[in-house]
Amino acid sequence: MWSDCSWYPRTCCEEEKFSMIAEGVKLLDPLVSTTPTGMGVASGGVFSMFDVETDDTLHIILKNINGCRNGTIRFVLRFMLLQVSALFFLRKTVVILSHHGFLLPFIKQVVVVHDFISLENPKQHKMQTLYFRYVLPIVLKNCVKIVVISDDVKRKLLRHYAWCDSRKIFVIPSVSKRVDDYLIMPRSRLDEKLAFGRLLVVGARYLHKRLDFALATLKILRKDRGLNVKLTVVSVDKTLWRGFSGYDLLEDSEVSLGFDYASEEELLDCYTQASFLLHFSSAEGFGLPPIEAMALGVPVLSADYRIARETCGDGALYFDPSSPSKVADFIEQAFLGRFRSELENVIDCGDSRALELGIQKAREKWVALFRGL
Repeated sequence: MWSDCSWYPRTCCEEEKFSMIAEGVKLLDPLVSTTPTGMGVASGGVFSMFDVETDDTLHIILKNINGCRNGTIRFVLRFMLLQVSALFFLRKTVVILSHHGFLLPFIKQVVVVHDFISLENPKQHKMQTLYFRYVLPIVLKNCVKIVVISDDVKRKLLRHYAWCDSRKIFVIPSVSKRVDDYLIMPRSRLDEKLAFGRLLVVGARYLHKRLDFALATLKILRKDRGLNVKLTVVSVDKTLWRGFSGYDLLEDSEVSLGFDYASEEELLDCYTQASFLLHFSSAEGFGLPPIEAMALGVPVLSADYRIARETCGDGALYFDPSSPSKVADFIEQAFLGRFRSELENVIDCGDSRALELGIQKAREKWVALFRGL
């Protein structure tokens, strides 16, 4: 009935196989969805690396719940279902690919904490904020191990829950199956990318994603510099950005292309037709879009935050998150033929960074974790 962790994972070569025996261990994805984003993409990546399907009864029910448009109802139903389903895991070790764990203290569980955005932006998701304040501490105390997706998340976890034993915290970066798929695809040359004249933002459903920064940059380029630059935004709630400078450009179909949720084919087209990915989110647990962009050779322009540097390394160019004019200056000069060596270098470094954060490296860390259970 439940997804079993006794699998035969594929290596990157597909032909060379090894067996990873973890009898009695179950893998659970509370965020399974037909339109995964963010944490859903990351948890789906773990399932894909071990060839596990989310077609059992519990995941089918969860998939239907996660399709509910009302966030509060979705949260409550998911929480209640997980607590009831705990009775089926009394003699199992359960690896839960999100922070939505069990309250029962005698279940051997591992949870994955992706970020603390709910505590840093308490008005964004009130139910999640309450969960992080009052429920997650109970779940973490019941865990045999805790997985976090970055050193930055580990630092924040120990800051918010100082009583937590750091010895049971393991850092395993998020993974997207797209990265491995994208790395083997043909890519455009830099000149071809710049000729598209299109900026890309992936993820703009919350204020911390800072689409306002991209809009301000676009406004400077178009209205002040006279450049015919366009914008694509994937996963956007346009109503959230009313009142921000440049919102009129977001509503102009001749300038901006917006997707509520993009299909895999649409997302690939967005990446391959982008001159630059703008990544100015002020709060991330890890951040997969820059890595996906790097895998396709798209130059990444990022805000200079601690987590951005941990995720992107040398695979991005960093800018002051309070100065869209500096980003606009760089993009304008790049379109005029300058900064070629800098861009070629950051693309090469991005390619290496995407390889480091592919499926195989992540699989090795997950296998080590499973064997330690």
